[in-house]
Parts: sequence; structure tokens; C-alpha cells
Amino acid sequence: CVSTDDDVEKSIGDSKEVIDELPPSVKVVVFVGGEPTLHKGLWPLCEYAKSKGYKTKIHTNGWLVKRWTDRELAFVDTINLPIDSVDVEINDSMRKDGALALSKENIDYLELMGKDVSITTVVTKQNLDSLAALRDYLATKNISSWKIFKFYPDTGNASRHRMEHEITDEEFDSATDKIELHNATTYKIKEFKNFSTALFY
Repeated sequence: CVSTDDDVEKSIGDSKEVIDELPPSVKVVVFVGGEPTLHKGLWPLCEYAKSKGYKTKIHTNGWLVKRWTDRELAFVDTINLPIDSVDVEINDSMRKDGALALSKENIDYLELMGKDVSITTVVTKQNLDSLAALRDYLATKNISSWKIFKFYPDTGNASRHRMEHEITDEEFDSATDKIELHNATTYKIKEFKNFSTALFY
């Protein structure tokens, strides 16, 4: 995720131009942030992408999900939610107080609404030892994918928390070695910033 430090927010017009210029190989338009649900153009842009034949996906912290109207929800094919641990203290220290309970509620709510859900986890020093418990929880849910990212300390807010969160490649590999889901595709991503192709959308 980017932060206000990164200064990359696009206007509705500029975003429509990006959608118009996508090559035929692109099938999904993904809206990320920061928090994309705070952008005043999110719903017009989701509607625009859908009108062009794309599937849409929103990466959100989930705080506003239950405020979406039925019409807005209809413009979204997949909602990606964050869970870093099923230990409340660990998860909420990495996100925000109440974040774990909210993500769990949203998973159940979105399943009820017939929406596809994916999960993102960021692996840091804090949750290295709790991934197996998170896997066991996610194995009971109807999700399509679980993306497990190594903490990337070189941009935005993350750079200010390098010392408390950064892990080595070896620590990431060891923590995720036997972490798979039988009910969803699992992706383990060490070098997200080097991707030239979206492998998991």
C-alpha cells in the first residue's frame, strides 16, 4: 500500500484514461490505496471499468464495507481484506484496534452477499509465528486467494517502521514453507515491487 508520502492519487479523468489504455491481456482493474474507498471517484471508476468489460477488485481495510449500497456493491467483483494474525493483539497492533473483528465480520457479510473475497497478509517480526493459526482459520472460510507478502520497508509509512517489522528472506521462507490453503490459491510474495506482471489478480 502507498501512503500520503507517495503522492500518487489520480483524478477520475486520469484514471479513466488509464483504463482506456489497458492492453487486451488485462482482465481485472484493481483499486488500491492507501484506502481507495475514501476516493470520491471510486464508484464512478468501478462502474466505468465494468462498462468496459473488466472485472473489478478493491483492496480495502474494510471499515466502510457495510456502508456500501447494493448498487455500489454490484460494481465490485472481488473485495480484498487484510488479516495479519488471528491473535487480536498481534493483528490489531499491526493494523488498528478492532481490525481483526472487522475483517472477520466482513468475510462473513460478503459471503452472504455473494461476493468473492481475497485476503492479504503482511509477514513481519510480529506475526512470523502465527501464520499456521491464521491458515487454519482461513481454511474454514469461502475465499478465493490468500496473498502473503514479506514486509517491504522502502516506501511510505513502512520505512518509518523498518526496525520493528523487517524480516529476512530466510525468515519469510521458513515462516511460509508449509503454509498453504486447500480451499484457496496461496501466493507467497517476497519481491512485490519487482513484479512486471500481476500474477495473482
